[in-house]
Amino acid sequence: VVDRLPRLELIYFLLDEVYDSSDTPSTKTVREDMVMQELVRFVEEHTRIFKGRLKTVQGLDSLLWPQIRNNITESAQRQIYRLLPPLYKPTSISNGNWARLMEHPLTTDLSDVQDICGVKPKQWQHAIRENFQILQRCRSLKNLDTLSIGRKSFAWAVQEKRRSLCMSGSRSVVSSGGGRELQLPPASEQQDLVPLESLVMYGYHALTDEADDIAYAFSQTLKRLVVVATESQEQLQTIHFGRGWADLPALTELDLRSRYHKLVLDPVLLTHFPRLTRARISDATVEYQCQDIEPCLPSDLPYLQTLMLQGWSALSFNPATLHSTTVLKDLKVFSRENSDFTTCFIPPLEELLRSYGILTEGEETHAATPGPARPLWTWDWHLPKLTSLTLNGEFAILFEFQMLHGCPSLELLHLNIRLIHGEYTRVLSQADFFLPAIDTTSSINKQQEPSLVWRCGKRRQGSVPIVVKRLKLLVLHGHWVVDDTLLPQLLDGMAPQLNAVKMEDSSGFTMRCLVDFVKTKVRHINLMYVGLPQPSEEEGVELGLYPCKGRKKDMKFTFPYQLYFQRTEYLLLRDPFVLALSTEE
Repeated sequence: VVDRLPRLELIYFLLDEVYDSSDTPSTKTVREDMVMQELVRFVEEHTRIFKGRLKTVQGLDSLLWPQIRNNITESAQRQIYRLLPPLYKPTSISNGNWARLMEHPLTTDLSDVQDICGVKPKQWQHAIRENFQILQRCRSLKNLDTLSIGRKSFAWAVQEKRRSLCMSGSRSVVSSGGGRELQLPPASEQQDLVPLESLVMYGYHALTDEADDIAYAFSQTLKRLVVVATESQEQLQTIHFGRGWADLPALTELDLRSRYHKLVLDPVLLTHFPRLTRARISDATVEYQCQDIEPCLPSDLPYLQTLMLQGWSALSFNPATLHSTTVLKDLKVFSRENSDFTTCFIPPLEELLRSYGILTEGEETHAATPGPARPLWTWDWHLPKLTSLTLNGEFAILFEFQMLHGCPSLELLHLNIRLIHGEYTRVLSQADFFLPAIDTTSSINKQQEPSLVWRCGKRRQGSVPIVVKRLKLLVLHGHWVVDDTLLPQLLDGMAPQLNAVKMEDSSGFTMRCLVDFVKTKVRHINLMYVGLPQPSEEEGVELGLYPCKGRKKDMKFTFPYQLYFQRTEYLLLRDPFVLALSTEE
């Protein structure tokens, strides 16, 4: 049959599973081996008679028919791939062509490969460790999705970059951050460098240096950098990012993640990314000491739209950076939450305030602060496009509502001071809902002064109320104290379009105040969670509150709100003297 197929270029093998009731494991294995030999023999015969004609054999390890179980053994696959010619100038490397490439690693032309992704991690890691030049030969590579390979796996790219920088001829000068300058050759001399634009690397660990080499070697072309660290056997190992990095003028997305390590950023890291639009950095830091924090330098990030910092990166972040982020839409700065995903860590208040150079009332103004003070959070940024703000831990306990004045588009505000151990209490006052009065003679408004006095709830109240017209969701976790006089200001005056409120740990206001306010003032809130005790039967009758369970809502007689006391839903009657509830059958 083979000699009658001179123009055959593609074969697709699809095997049936032969069933024989008398089969034993040994006879089945023998039969399968015979079938494999026939497949190999067919390909071998065709490539011998019509040398170079057969180009592709599918059904071996392709995903064309994913619902069909592949019964062709790995040994047979490898034999067949050896008989075929090398892949012809592939533009991508994936699980579908990786096995064939590995049978011709040195003779396959990889100069047109632009994408590498989807290769089985262990196969890829083993092969690249044995043959680094596979990556080096992908001269058009733009997108690389890879498991961490190991130290010096990108040393070839570093050498190429250094060779390019040392080339003679006309040179241009750019800053590499940290006050260092780099001499760059003309664009025509840099065309031979691999133009990598996107790197996603998993399985990163503390003993490798790949991120440093990649950031340096591909600094002019890299647009997306994602590094995810692997599980660590040792407790909270430290991984450093940013040492010796040059400017990355094209980078728009930075994503550094680890659930098992402490990620320490070089103080100038964020200054290297002038076009950054999205940054996500998170690690396993839960508890910490303020004296160990080395603050980063402020960065100029005018294109930043999303910023999520969790753990050590949040603690070392310089808030002065926010003065430049005028197009920021989503801001999350928080310490890592405990395994229950609701509680966080806040250091002792005195330690926290001293780390910012702030003194509590009664302390000596000349008291020494160990080490340099951390940069203050001034809460006076202009973020006109910010729609979502999430803070927890120390950032929430020190939060000033005056920040909302500069966030007219804010729709979600989430503040969490619920602790792993113990409890912090934040008492809100009337002054929190007005812009502070400016006192040019007081050091409290001079952010350059290290000896500030912290007067929570006692700052001078101005006359301009804080109003966020687009705020839809307000979440206050932890013990926030709001008295009866402030509840209307918080839920209506500050946020006239609020739709949902979650204050499950808050106190200070009475149930009667809440009910009266909901009935007379609030027409826009649809969902409310509060931590007040469930009303007694007498209170329910008096206020018109009845458990929702087993009752149907009749909007003619009840308010259209979902009102929860300790996570139990209650109906609120429009008239407490008219019981118009029908019991579900």
